[in-house]
Amino acid sequence: MQAKHVWNVVNNKNSLWVQWVKAYYIGKRNFWDIMQKKSMSWTWKRFLEIRKIVRPHIVACVGNGRNTSLWHDWWHPLGILSTIIPRREWFSYGFNDFSLVSDVLDYDTYCWPVNWVDKFSGLKDAPMFCIDPNMRDGAGWRDKEGKCKQFSCNQVWRDINNFGNKVPWKEIVWYGKGIPRNSFILWMAILNRLKTQDRVRVWETTGILLCPFCNLIPDSHDHLFFNCEFSQSIWRHFCGKMRIKLVMGGWNETILKCCNLWYKDTGESLINKCILASCVAHIWKERNARIFNKKSLTAEGVIACIENEIRLKLLDLRNNNNLINKRIYKDWGIYGKDKHKR
Repeated sequence: MQAKHVWNVVNNKNSLWVQWVKAYYIGKRNFWDIMQKKSMSWTWKRFLEIRKIVRPHIVACVGNGRNTSLWHDWWHPLGILSTIIPRREWFSYGFNDFSLVSDVLDYDTYCWPVNWVDKFSGLKDAPMFCIDPNMRDGAGWRDKEGKCKQFSCNQVWRDINNFGNKVPWKEIVWYGKGIPRNSFILWMAILNRLKTQDRVRVWETTGILLCPFCNLIPDSHDHLFFNCEFSQSIWRHFCGKMRIKLVMGGWNETILKCCNLWYKDTGESLINKCILASCVAHIWKERNARIFNKKSLTAEGVIACIENEIRLKLLDLRNNNNLINKRIYKDWGIYGKDKHKR
């Protein structure tokens, strides 16, 4: 949203807010050259900070050259000239901070000082364009690839964010019709960001840290979710429900197997992904309950909680779409329109 406000100011949009900003904050200065001061309000300082993010993408579209700064606007193919030509050079040849593009362009001819042509070779090599006395200057949006695009918030989002490579587990974590809180915990677990004991003991040196399920070794992502006998008993039960033979290994290995099994957009894959996330979330919940609340459930109790959660999800899906086939409902003890049996 802030980027849109910057865009409106640069384009001198005909709005009361833009005119107010120009009158009380910018004045005769160039927007790109305003320095931050401690006396400025937090909102205005934040607004000025956005400039460095959007600056590489906003270029001047020269019409008559009377509203485009010679030094601070990006109108020249070389880039922003204030970063190329030292300030002392401006004043030595009669220019100043308020010089405009129209001061050096005469229709189809550059009027640069002779010494600059040799000193800054790119000036004369730049492509020439003609100014139009009847056209007002404007601004354009330059995308990541250097192409001019129509400004939109969607385009800004794509250009200013650095998107990483697509991860293989995306489809089993973030998908429609899942259970958001479970997906979030699964996501944290895949990133190894849950505060398991192997991570906590880096800064906590007192006390004995042991897995609350088996009390044999400190819990970790691998041990807590897959290698501990308590967790394995839960997975064995649900592997039978899912009608798959899933051999539990390390965390990364198991997640990769799940990606290969449930990549298709089917009702069966959807429920299996829900089961995966629910198992991880409820194992994590039970682990925390034992450590912090001194309360515990048996593996059968955790299984019952997960099954109830999946049944509720199935009932919700049945009322909204026909993605899930009858066999899956029967496997989960759901019959008729509003009844379910166990």
